[in-house]
Amino acid sequence: MSEREKSALFALLEREDLAEKKTRIYARLLTDAAVVKTLQEVADSHRKSRETLSAFLGLKIENDGGRYGDKEEKADA
Repeated sequence: MSEREKSALFALLEREDLAEKKTRIYARLLTDAAVVKTLQEVADSHRKSRETLSAFLGLKIENDGGRYGDKEEKADA
């Protein structure tokens, strides 16, 4: 994979991350249950896209709601 392609995929990964976060925030602000459910489904879709892109790029998703890092495990210091 070329550097240009890799850079584009990382940019897309960052956009998916941001889209998921914003959608979850908006869902928490609303009172209409049907709209909230739809927004949660949209956020889940962004999460799945982010996970797929991360796996393709050899990254892992950390448990902090959308951050990603190297697959290599770091020893606790």
